[in-house]
Amino acid sequence: MEHDRSPFDSLGDPAEVWAELMAFTHSAQFLSETTSRLMEEYPRQWVAVLDGRVESAADSFPEILQQVDARNLPRDKTIIRYIDKEPKTMIL
Repeated sequence: MEHDRSPFDSLGDPAEVWAELMAFTHSAQFLSETTSRLMEEYPRQWVAVLDGRVESAADSFPEILQQVDARNLPRDKTIIRYIDKEPKTMIL
């Protein structure tokens, strides 16, 4: 019966999902831990981070997307972030 399926069945193999989550976590931690260095190396640039390393940098969002595509980086697994020289203060 179709209704016996779990919503999680559509996510795929649990081991692959876990590996992708860990790779994303690694890249997110890299961005968080190296913010100061990235602000020095890539001020006012867009960076593409995959597997915990900067794979590409560009001056505009369309340009970074072109570079991601040209290098065959998976868009769904690549974190793209703008590196501003001035850290933003968030008021919650």
